[in-house]
Amino acid sequence: MELLKNIKKSLNFQDRYSDMEGSEGGFSGKDRRALKRAQKSGLGLRDYQKDRKEYLDTVGDERIRAIGTGVSTLGGVAVGAFTGNPSLIASSLSSGANYLTGEMAENEAGNDGIGQQLGFQDAMNAAAPFISMIGQGGPPEKLKQGGKLRYNPRKYDYIKGNTFGL
Repeated sequence: MELLKNIKKSLNFQDRYSDMEGSEGGFSGKDRRALKRAQKSGLGLRDYQKDRKEYLDTVGDERIRAIGTGVSTLGGVAVGAFTGNPSLIASSLSSGANYLTGEMAENEAGNDGIGQQLGFQDAMNAAAPFISMIGQGGPPEKLKQGGKLRYNPRKYDYIKGNTFGL
């Protein structure tokens, strides 16, 4: 029960980053979109708006990372169960567990929100169970190939111009 409380506490990013500058008012997707539009339009953001945008980006990116990891973990377990690939199930579960333990460790250490924006490595971490399991775990019996599907040149030596059968 204590583990579930720690997980819930470590995934509550709004409270976790509440000590950052610009966290007044909590997370708002509407504010985040408005600040992004203002920045892209060429308007210079004031200092308090920059702080607010940094807070909103940090919380938003952390939420996206958590959802992506959860979806890839559940997807990997489902695909592994459907195809009968226990390696995919195990690697998906370990990927999800590694993410949760990392978040709990960051929560205990008192993270300040620096370096929490999404990047290429986050996408690779979410896809890692699938990439590492390509080719592992045998296919179902209906999909096996070989035997009857092989080309036998001696079988076709009666065809004119066939030099295989000599």
